[in-house]
Amino acid sequence: MLLLTLLVVLAFTYDSQDYGCSYSPPKDDKLDAVITYDLTDLRKERDDSIGYWQLVEKRTEEDKHDDKRTYLYHYAFNVCADVRQMPHPRCETPDDKFIDDKMNPLEDQMAGENGLHPAFQWYEEKDSNNTVVAKYCVRVSRRNLIEFDLLEKEHPTRGVKLIYHDGDWTAQCNAGSAARPRKLVLELECGNNPISSFEKQVEVEEGPERCSYHLRRKVITACPRECVKSGSNKYCGGQGHCSVDTQIKQARCFCNVGYQGEFCEEENPKELPSTPSGCQEVTSNGMTKYLQGGCSSDGRTLDGTLFTDPNCNMGSTSVMKHFAVSQDCVTIFNDFRAQISCFGHGAILDHRACPAILTQAPSEATVAQGISAWVIVMCLLLMVLLGVSLYMCYKQTDGVQLKNYLVLDENRGSEMAVEQKA
Repeated sequence: MLLLTLLVVLAFTYDSQDYGCSYSPPKDDKLDAVITYDLTDLRKERDDSIGYWQLVEKRTEEDKHDDKRTYLYHYAFNVCADVRQMPHPRCETPDDKFIDDKMNPLEDQMAGENGLHPAFQWYEEKDSNNTVVAKYCVRVSRRNLIEFDLLEKEHPTRGVKLIYHDGDWTAQCNAGSAARPRKLVLELECGNNPISSFEKQVEVEEGPERCSYHLRRKVITACPRECVKSGSNKYCGGQGHCSVDTQIKQARCFCNVGYQGEFCEEENPKELPSTPSGCQEVTSNGMTKYLQGGCSSDGRTLDGTLFTDPNCNMGSTSVMKHFAVSQDCVTIFNDFRAQISCFGHGAILDHRACPAILTQAPSEATVAQGISAWVIVMCLLLMVLLGVSLYMCYKQTDGVQLKNYLVLDENRGSEMAVEQKA
């Protein structure tokens, strides 16, 4: 008799099952990229002390006005698995008072499935003496019916939905003549919240369909695996965003200005941001100035001011500049040059492809200046000597008495005339 009882119990009670936790959305005409989600870290394992996630309904004042009940719904669920133990004794067997078998097309399949399932909903109603006067528990999801989907199809790296289907039916779930089973939708959004924050009391909303319960959480586990380094609690190192690269057709990190690497964990000193409210340090030849400014409305110029004050204080010495937005190297300050591109009103100064303008070392410059000075001095001396020589020549020519030569020539001419007459 004992053996028969044990066999009956085993036939109608199921051990907790695990389901697949990895999901890659299928490719179609709108999505042609590899994106991988893995929610394994959210799964309560068999050695967990509780064995499920537990949430308490949070009601608004509007809810309390519309629904006069005094109790709160409790939810117990696991991720990618059945709960590891019953969350409440009343959940051991279904309650005929609440389950409408006549409206339940799954009656044959649900019959005898009184064991562990992925999700449950229950409550306890107490009187003024804190005595339990009513207990209630239903299955929100049926075993082996968990579905993955993207949180937002327009933004496939935003997160993932986990849909628990085909729970118990009751009359309150019916919409007119159409009967609906209970359903739980976990809307998991990619964020830097740790797993430990997942179980805080949150608002569980009933969707547009009755008995369809929605819970939205931000958690690091809901980020694509391509954007989270193993063991990290931040996607893209906290210095970027996760999106699809249409060139390689895969999700990857797009790093913020000043960072680089697969997970944006490496600083990139060659790339600097400039915004109207920022104050970016710019160093050149041992001199430092601070740039503040953004792109013009037409995106053609970076209108910035170079300050001497590290806080870009308007009272400090400053120079207003207008730099052309270009993929050519633009001189910003001394030999600091960069390619300028705009993103909104901000700008990125990328000087990886713009080597510094070559300048002479101080010793070479000093030598060059000395040589130039000597050349100038020598030229001046030569000019002076040439001037003196010309002046001496002029004085010597001026000292000869040309008049005597003229007289002799005249006398000579007279004598020659007398000789001719004789």
